[in-house]
Amino acid sequence: MKLWRRVAHWSPRYLHSRMRVEFFRRTHGNGPQVAIGAVKFLAQWLRTTDSMLEYGSGYSTAWFGKRVSRLVSVENDPVWYSHVTQQIAEQKLNNVELHLLNQGPVLAETAVGADYLSILEKCPSESFDIVLNDGWARPYVGLRLDLVRPGGLFIWDDYAGSFPIQTHIPGALPATSVVHDPMLLKFIQQTSNWRRIIWDDGTHSTAFFFRP
Repeated sequence: MKLWRRVAHWSPRYLHSRMRVEFFRRTHGNGPQVAIGAVKFLAQWLRTTDSMLEYGSGYSTAWFGKRVSRLVSVENDPVWYSHVTQQIAEQKLNNVELHLLNQGPVLAETAVGADYLSILEKCPSESFDIVLNDGWARPYVGLRLDLVRPGGLFIWDDYAGSFPIQTHIPGALPATSVVHDPMLLKFIQQTSNWRRIIWDDGTHSTAFFFRP
């Protein structure tokens, strides 16, 4: 019964998309849980000289660690942190800095403590070539666009969960929705002149913003 409640809203179109994504991951190995097009692009675009910040660790952490010179990754779940730590150790990725942060007063509309954002406070502007916003405090991380170097990339995963776009992903905001959150509105304003690409594979929407 519980399983049925989880999948009852799945349309045939969404089920097909899920199967396609699962096939891609099985044939390409575990990697970032973002839209398929985004994974393919990053596999070609990333440089071994890049420095990267990742909010929300996972299978993506080791994947990125193999492709950039330095990766700073932030996680809030102790169990998942332990799992990712083991992956990094097994693959001998000495260029990955994994941080477990979830203390202090809970941030509004998130499941994390205030120190989850402490990495943002410690990093000066233009510290990274890529910033991946895939954690529990996306609007807060989105306020630090200045961390991206000119020509660099800011990635917002599950974009349709925060911003209205045309998509068939279940649970996405309707395309006619109006954004009211001040942090999200500021993000829209600050990226108005940034080149944007939205990847949508029917299960994930991943937005790329390239800093001019």
